[in-house]
Amino acid sequence: DRPRILPERAAATAAARGDAQGDARGQARVASGQRPAASVLGPVAARVERAAVADPAAAIAALHARVGACVRCELAAGRSQIVHGRGDPRARLVVVISGPDAAADEAGRPLTGAGEALLGKMLAAIGLDYTSIWLTSLVRCALPGQPQPRAPNSSELRACVPILAHEIDIVRPSVLLALGLPAARFLLRQPDAEMGAMRERWHEARDVPTIASWAPSDLLLDAGRKREAWVDLQEVARRLGDRPDRRG
Repeated sequence: DRPRILPERAAATAAARGDAQGDARGQARVASGQRPAASVLGPVAARVERAAVADPAAAIAALHARVGACVRCELAAGRSQIVHGRGDPRARLVVVISGPDAAADEAGRPLTGAGEALLGKMLAAIGLDYTSIWLTSLVRCALPGQPQPRAPNSSELRACVPILAHEIDIVRPSVLLALGLPAARFLLRQPDAEMGAMRERWHEARDVPTIASWAPSDLLLDAGRKREAWVDLQEVARRLGDRPDRRG
């Protein structure tokens, strides 16, 4: 058996409970299930310096160090490690997925296996690769469920999304690409929308032009969606070509 390197579930639960008591109003907003991106991402904006960061790599490293061995939600008890975003901290494109699955948790990367390979091919088709984007996720600990992990719940989002918000503010991309229903619904503030209602149009999240598309896991389950994903990627490529670097 894999050795446990984290506190027991009871410790994670107690930490999450204590945090909720310290911010009762914020917890009530998230628990309501209404406009999750507004209730979680919004307050962070007041705490994050939006000006350009002189050394994004150092700022990202410091952010991840501050997270430490987080136990703010129930997912902490089942993980082997925290899986943070990775790639180019000066990237013009930030790709957001739902969260790591069990294999990604073991490897310490947001994506692994067939999903990682497929997204790599998709990026290559528009002249990008994993070294030229920032790949990150809504939550940092393994989400249960096979063949597709379940969507993060409100308490998990509340614990993790501030990390994502800080990453976006540090990287300051020109475009956000939300892959999969959980990421798209959350970032676009459309908790009940289907992908067809969110695709093929531009939105905005944290003052960044944002587009939604299918996650690699969706495409592996239904190859017929690849044509739609290609349309979305072409739109991302056009937008990146039209927009100057936000850092000047």
